[in-house]
Amino acid sequence: MTLARTHAAQTTPISDSEQPLVCTGAEFIVPQLASPRFIHRAKKDGIVTNVDKNKTLTVKYKDGTIDIFDIIPRMSRTKRGSYIALEMNTLDVDSKFKANQPVAFTKNFNQAGTYCAGKNITIALFNYLGLSHEDSYVISKELADKTKTDTVEEVHIMIPPDTKIINLEKEKGKLVNTGDILVEFSYDNSLDEYLDSTNLDLEDPENESSTDMYSSGVKSIKLLAPEGEIVDIKVFINNKLSTDKSLLNFHDKLVKEQHQVISKLASVVKDKNKQLTITDNMDLSFINIGNNKYKGNLFVGSRVVYYIKKQKSVNVGDKNCLSLSRAI
Repeated sequence: MTLARTHAAQTTPISDSEQPLVCTGAEFIVPQLASPRFIHRAKKDGIVTNVDKNKTLTVKYKDGTIDIFDIIPRMSRTKRGSYIALEMNTLDVDSKFKANQPVAFTKNFNQAGTYCAGKNITIALFNYLGLSHEDSYVISKELADKTKTDTVEEVHIMIPPDTKIINLEKEKGKLVNTGDILVEFSYDNSLDEYLDSTNLDLEDPENESSTDMYSSGVKSIKLLAPEGEIVDIKVFINNKLSTDKSLLNFHDKLVKEQHQVISKLASVVKDKNKQLTITDNMDLSFINIGNNKYKGNLFVGSRVVYYIKKQKSVNVGDKNCLSLSRAI
């Protein structure tokens, strides 16, 4: 179990994991110990009354009390600068549950509350003076092609002061195609001059974006989308007076959305000290105007960030958890 815990931290979370056919027992203990960042358990018997996707889950217990759980997606940053999306799965509205039963859980758990991190497969196994193995890996292209994971890429653009917004994508949950315009603003100089002026290092291995995501029109600069789903948008503003009004209005809308979620979660928190932790899974850094930084440095103007989720197959050789369904 100790060895398994060490290597579990290196595995690729997948979207279609299965409960292992052969268990150590840890699969049932881990969910009991896991923090609310990964699994929410009901305190009493009750029923699910509302699911606000990727925001909150509301339940009503048999004694009439209401509880609201934070189901904001958990983001785990990769070494290449993108993110692995850990969205919360939930019970459906009107589903009944028992005390201590999972009501919301990330992809590493199932509805029964069991820890699941891999696939059950049939393989041929030959050991020489050994009865176990240390690691498990995706071992064939066939398995890799049918094992999916979600990644979320951060795509951003710096908008200089005193420029006019021409196009601005505002819809979360929208599916975009490669080359769709996310942001377009007026700019008199060339694309190269813009990239130089904003100090964007497109060769940085932590930045998966490339110059293909930037384009110039007639006196304008465009940020182009990769294919995927827009799961979140953030707007960072450093000078209100020199920012286009449409961007200011959109920033206000995003701030109000965050405040609504915080108020809803806080409404059921009785312990004042606990209120400090209800926003652990929310990035609130964009709310205040001024003093916003990018890579540790203050920037001039505004910064718009899109989080684009796309599903992809894992790679042969990725570390995973493979449970043997039959050893020959």
